[in-house]
Amino acid sequence: MTALVADEAMTQRLLGWLVPDGDPLVALSAAEVERFCWYELPRKWHADTPEQRRAVAVLADLLTGVGRVRAAAVCTSGTTAQVLAAWQCSEEAGFAAYRKAAAASPTTPPDVPELSWGQVMGTREALARASFERRLEQALDEGELDLDARTFPAARRRFVQHWLATAQPVFEGRALLEAVRRERRELWAAAPPAERRALLAAVLPVMEESAAAPVDTAEPLRWLLEQIGEGVTLTQAGYLPRERECLISTGLAR
Repeated sequence: MTALVADEAMTQRLLGWLVPDGDPLVALSAAEVERFCWYELPRKWHADTPEQRRAVAVLADLLTGVGRVRAAAVCTSGTTAQVLAAWQCSEEAGFAAYRKAAAASPTTPPDVPELSWGQVMGTREALARASFERRLEQALDEGELDLDARTFPAARRRFVQHWLATAQPVFEGRALLEAVRRERRELWAAAPPAERRALLAAVLPVMEESAAAPVDTAEPLRWLLEQIGEGVTLTQAGYLPRERECLISTGLAR
């Protein structure tokens, strides 16, 4: 088999795997290329080392040809070579290298105080994460985020927090954070046994309700501080003077 024929065969195999529905290769995100190079290729293709190298080289050429420079760079990166080498050592080493590489990727949405991504995700959470990956890649390509800036990690976190709070048509106009939390509640409530599901079915609607705005519980404290002013002289026994005690008790009871 000549190199040209071999590359054509590899091209068809790659396209069948990465875009099985016939979508254009240009639609492939850098995050999807990372998952393929760092996990699917070594874990699911059962290819030997030379075939793995040929696969990433052919994929790099294909991506370059459709203008996906960032995604093509994943294929030829030192990180990909290191991850593939780790898989050759052992499955444990491969998984560890894959997780480390994914965590360090600039297109990986980081955990933020509002949301830690699940190890196992529901459909909506997986869709939300995929949309984040594409949006982060777009922000890097268009200069909204500067990978070389010292402030990049903080800027990326703020970017994700804003995106989480943004309503999305694909989630019926809900913010992504709300959609993910709702799905998690539904999956939690749907877990067996049946008796548990029946009990939680009554609780779930209550959890969906928005909490009422809290009353201003600081108002009594502000009033008390205003009455004390610059200070109060206590009695010898350590109590408030009776006239102040009566005034403050009446005011706090309002």
